[in-house]
Amino acid sequence: MSSFFRIPLYNASVVQLLWLPPGVNAATIPVGVDEEWLAEFRRATKDWASTNDWLAADEPWAVTGLATSTPAETRELWRPGGIISLTAFWAAPTTLALANRLLREGRDLAELPWRNFEELVADLLSAEGWIVRLTPESGDGGVDVFAVRDDPVVGPILTVWQAKRYAPHRKVGIGAIRELITVREEHQASKAFVVTTSTLTKGALTRIAQEDFRLGAMQGPDLTSWVDRVSKLPPN
Repeated sequence: MSSFFRIPLYNASVVQLLWLPPGVNAATIPVGVDEEWLAEFRRATKDWASTNDWLAADEPWAVTGLATSTPAETRELWRPGGIISLTAFWAAPTTLALANRLLREGRDLAELPWRNFEELVADLLSAEGWIVRLTPESGDGGVDVFAVRDDPVVGPILTVWQAKRYAPHRKVGIGAIRELITVREEHQASKAFVVTTSTLTKGALTRIAQEDFRLGAMQGPDLTSWVDRVSKLPPN
């Protein structure tokens, strides 16, 4: 019942009505609501909806067909200048969550729109501690995601990522790897990666193996495992 008191719109009678045990007919419960209280309720509802107070709602994010979990943590009411901690925010449907749902349903990540696929790569890197920047939808200069990490020993590491959302029968060829090398050099990146929903040709894999310290690839099966692993990580 305490969650209803977190929203200061209900008097004791309304709370009682909302907290009826299963099987109890609401029509049998006397609830006194006079015109003065009703006018106040309408005013408070309008005020409540026009501010950030609604952030104190105690409901998890609900997405049809998408399972979410709620960790055990203390939630705080919003107050001016205060800090709010709501699990609903991290449980909201991100591209990572949508990708996870596709895989659970036995579908292919290539079904994601191309922009969502780029966002997925950024989500995966961010979840693993990288500082990421997703490039604009057009004019990206051959880079879809920049990812930076400051290693305590070797210092800052810059990586560039290309996302190739291809159908399973379409492979990433050697031309894409040559383009990736050019982009890496232009940005003086430590390493460049290609991530694809399909696979790479033999020539592309051979070229990457020649510079495995500065080139990397994430093919379809590897990407599926990556999504699965990151989806199981606790929120930051």
